[in-house]
Parts: sequence; structure tokens; C-alpha cells
Amino acid sequence: MKVHGDKVIRRRTAIDKRTNYRKYLPELREDFQYICGYCGKPESITKNAFEIDHFVPRKYDKSRENDYTNLVYSCCVCNRKKSSKWPSEDGKIQFLDEKGFVDPAVEEYDKHMERREDGTIYGKTKKGTIYGRSIGVLVETAKRSLAVHAANGKKEVTQRKNADAFSR
Repeated sequence: MKVHGDKVIRRRTAIDKRTNYRKYLPELREDFQYICGYCGKPESITKNAFEIDHFVPRKYDKSRENDYTNLVYSCCVCNRKKSSKWPSEDGKIQFLDEKGFVDPAVEEYDKHMERREDGTIYGKTKKGTIYGRSIGVLVETAKRSLAVHAANGKKEVTQRKNADAFSR
């Protein structure tokens, strides 16, 4: 099943340029359907505010700091774990051999990443497995996340303590 459940995350293509990436927050929330782009956690179950992550970290491509196509709506846990990691250390190179990151707002994400019925997220491909391990976000974070019920394809909170632990 998809990491984002029945939601399809895509960034809008027609958006006015802004000089401060934080001003994109309303559109990001809507485009990411109020869930974390990396782990699929809904903002409604967290105590902590969601954040804006730079998919290609600013230190590797300063020109994309305010580029809407480089922004990911992220829970604070995933944003902290991904941090400024970028395997190639070159903002123009997404993959170096099999190491790299898959943008969660593109269709390719679902080719590499998947959610199991118990809520864990894992790499379906070699790139997905390396990606998940390299940022330490997906499998580890998802284990404390929601359990996902395959029967209806919708996310449901099955244990409130898991949701509370996730937001710590």
C-alpha cells in the first residue's frame, strides 16, 4: 500500500514566486493534503507543528531556497532526521550510484517506497531501501506511527500512545 494511503501528493505547478519560502506554507499544506510528505503522518494527530523541508538542502543549492518545487511539508521528526543530508553533496545530482533521495511529491516515490499493514514503511527497490536507511526516517519513524488498515486503504489511529510517542 502507498506510504500516503489514498492521498496523492503533487505540488501545484502554477504558483507565484515568493522571496521567502515560509510564505508557501498554506499551499504546501494543501498540496501535501495535511500529511507529512516523508512518512504520511497527518498533522491532526501531532502536538508539534509541521515544518517546511528543503528536499535539496540549502547548503547544496542555495538557488533553490525559495523554489516551491524543492519544498516538502514535513513532520518535525522527519525534518530533523533528514536534516541537510544529501548523498551526492551536489544539489544538481539526485542519485550517486544507488544512493540518493526520492522526492515524496512525485509519482516515482511510490515505486520505491511502500507501507505495510502494520504501519512500517520500507524500500521496495534498492534505491528505496538505501534512501530509507540513509535518512533513518522512514522505517524507524513509521514503526512509531499509525497502523494502516489495508482493508479500506485509509489510515486509522489504532493506539493513541503510538501517536503520542511519534510526536515527542
